Amino acid sequence: MLTWKQLYWAAQVGVRRNIEAMARGLQHVPALLDDLDEWVNHIEGAGAELAFAVWRGVVWKATVNTFRSGFDVDRHQVRWAREDHYRLILRDTDNPAHVFVLVVGRSPEYTIVGWLRAVDGMKPEFLQDYGRGSAYFVPRHLMNPLDTLPDE
Repeated sequence: MLTWKQLYWAAQVGVRRNIEAMARGLQHVPALLDDLDEWVNHIEGAGAELAFAVWRGVVWKATVNTFRSGFDVDRHQVRWAREDHYRLILRDTDNPAHVFVLVVGRSPEYTIVGWLRAVDGMKPEFLQDYGRGSAYFVPRHLMNPLDTLPDE
């Protein structure tokens, strides 16, 4: 559960991320249904990162424009999903060696589901295309428990 102050901070970072993406002519992958979805994804994604950082007890760097080169929290990638039943989504552009953490929920309350090294989720049986480009949709029951999360 984020505090109101933390939620405000995450929302500011999400807004900055969306404005930077717009200024650079970038579109969220996969293409979203409307512009409002892009705002929501940036703000809630930032909130999910901050929630994970708070849970880990580490500083959240609140970076902007590092989605291709940096890590979200320490040496972990954080993926946000809005619904509890959603799966971890991985793309061919993701680094197979990186650890991805699935966080679900909506501000200010998030649930950290588990983690998975991308290479373990990039399996042909998880590859789907729901009309917005192909990606790997990894079932939640295959994710590792949080108490085994590597510190890398």
